Amino acid sequence: MIFSRPEFIFAFLPVVFTVSWLIPRFLLIPWLTLASLFFYGWSGEPSWSVWRYGLPFLFFAGFTYLVGSWMARCSQTSHRRLLAAIGIVFVLAWWGLVRSRFPIGSDVFIETVIAVGVGFYVLRAIGYYVDIYYRRLPPASDFLTYFLYLGFFVHLPSGPITPWKWFSEGLKQRLGSGVRPDGTGFYLFSIGLLKKAIADTTGAHIDPFIAASDWGAATAWTALLGYSLQIYFDFAGYTDMALGVGRLMGIPLPPNFDRPYRKRNLIEFWNAWHITLSHWLRDYLFSPLGRFLFSFAPLNRSPLIIATLCYIATFAVCGLWHGWEGPFLVWGFYHGVGLSGCKLYGEIARKHFPRSYHVFMFQTIAGKVLATGSTFLFVCLGWVFFRSSTLAEATEWFKGLTGYYGLATSAVAPDTLVWRGSAGVAVTLATRFEWHPEKLAYWQKIALTAIFMVTLFYYFVSENVGMTPFIYNVF
Repeated sequence: MIFSRPEFIFAFLPVVFTVSWLIPRFLLIPWLTLASLFFYGWSGEPSWSVWRYGLPFLFFAGFTYLVGSWMARCSQTSHRRLLAAIGIVFVLAWWGLVRSRFPIGSDVFIETVIAVGVGFYVLRAIGYYVDIYYRRLPPASDFLTYFLYLGFFVHLPSGPITPWKWFSEGLKQRLGSGVRPDGTGFYLFSIGLLKKAIADTTGAHIDPFIAASDWGAATAWTALLGYSLQIYFDFAGYTDMALGVGRLMGIPLPPNFDRPYRKRNLIEFWNAWHITLSHWLRDYLFSPLGRFLFSFAPLNRSPLIIATLCYIATFAVCGLWHGWEGPFLVWGFYHGVGLSGCKLYGEIARKHFPRSYHVFMFQTIAGKVLATGSTFLFVCLGWVFFRSSTLAEATEWFKGLTGYYGLATSAVAPDTLVWRGSAGVAVTLATRFEWHPEKLAYWQKIALTAIFMVTLFYYFVSENVGMTPFIYNVF
């Protein structure tokens, strides 16, 4: 099931929302668990051929729960370390098995439940193990709570990668007496639905260019900027919808985007794009690796070298997490090198550049435009690897961007020109304002409700009924 499908909006969500606030609190976790299982098992018509794919996930949750429980009860560090190693090796082996059995883009991958959100729930499981190993948090009190943490239908398909601390505290508060349903979840969901509509409309215009390998400079740049908008609005739209549904259920989820295309450098960008993944990589990979490298005498006097090694290694893993295909790995290295260069440039500028440079870059509009524009361009060029199926396809796309195949190899339809202008207005509005549903004025609530209804109407009368699957559902 997809958040933007009619059966989710008009049937599944209202029923789950209503029942979750009417039943006694001690039944909330079982109810949400059943709802999550139904969410994954729905494929138009429930059938055993689909539901049986949920059994492997049930095995995964059961095994990782037992290992975590045993680890929490161990008093000896050596035993906890062994159990943690067993658990993490199992999780990584599971991820590798699922990815090799159901590669990204295959029909089986999309149609089966076993691989839905595998990249997200394995990171949650690893983070859970690390927190339990270091005694940072108590483990889940029972299996259903842990299963809901891994498989809550709100955050499993495409994130956010909710930390165990965040989820357990939110669930505890929900089971207490201090949470009441409010309308902020509906407005967040409406914002997300609008972003998803923009993403789908954008994709409908650029996908034919990419599929046809029409790499004239005009179409190559149109496809690049269009995909940059599409992936942002698609993923941010999903996140807003997920956060909205979480609030409707009374279980808040962590934010995942903070206007990333308005950031001044690549470090700021990654603190605003897919925030929960960035934080996971920082807490469980980048920082531990940095501490390990600092333990070596030849390196502890060269923090820039350590930072470079950590950035490249961390984002190599980030690329691998997205997929084993060559373009994803290159995309990861591309950002790792970019972050290393950003760090190095910042240190050099801080120590050696004159004060006039800092005044220009940080206190003038021109400096801000220069920094933001160059960061945006760097990120956009990286999307070529992310969107391409092969490195050869990415190479052809880059050739088109440089004008290798001429200015244009086909005429650009008039409706595409209209779309370009509309997309420009949309991205300007969406990236300029920071939405706080709890602070919305009355007229803004009315406007968002109207947008929600108009967006639904548009998709019901167009060929995009129910919208397309979210891009990050395959990760």
